[in-house]
Amino acid sequence: MNIRDKFNLLSANTLKDDDDYFIQREWKNRDLAVIKHKNDITSPAALFEFKARYTHYIARNSRDPTGVNNLFRGDGGKKDGVLQDIEKVKKYTDYKVPCYHILIGVHPLESIPSKYHKFGLDCTEIDPINSSFKKFGNEARIKELCYSNVKRFCREQGHDFFALEYNIGKALDIEWEMLLWVSIGSLDSYLFKMGVFNGEY
Repeated sequence: MNIRDKFNLLSANTLKDDDDYFIQREWKNRDLAVIKHKNDITSPAALFEFKARYTHYIARNSRDPTGVNNLFRGDGGKKDGVLQDIEKVKKYTDYKVPCYHILIGVHPLESIPSKYHKFGLDCTEIDPINSSFKKFGNEARIKELCYSNVKRFCREQGHDFFALEYNIGKALDIEWEMLLWVSIGSLDSYLFKMGVFNGEY
């Protein structure tokens, strides 16, 4: 199941007994929104934007001329980056609506076995994943670099962040993890009090 949809279901289940709130996917071009309904008026109570990358991309430290890590700028700085998401929801953060930016890191715990290299033309991430293990040494170092880059980016944006890690099983004969970095201007929000982030993914 798509992580956005799973998060949607988790949030809806958490808020199911509160008639003042409901969950909406793709609300006004935002990945997910918690909407407050009161006195026949609706307004966003929280907004979520998701980005998914393999961790070997997040571990890189290539930076654009302004010093921003290229990963967060996205697609040559034009679209689909975390920075673009931050700008997209800025008018809501100005009104103190909590806006969560969730970066999902798909993380292999080993290099992909050579017997799968024949699928490299179609599975285009095989070579970059294995090259990252040659460059950085092991998955722990790749993960360490990911955390460092996310921490630096959030500090530059003036955001708090926290991280979650989940084992998501085995594929291509190796174990995989999903790493979640959740960035927000302030961690004091209704959703944290309700425990939205306490569930299993």
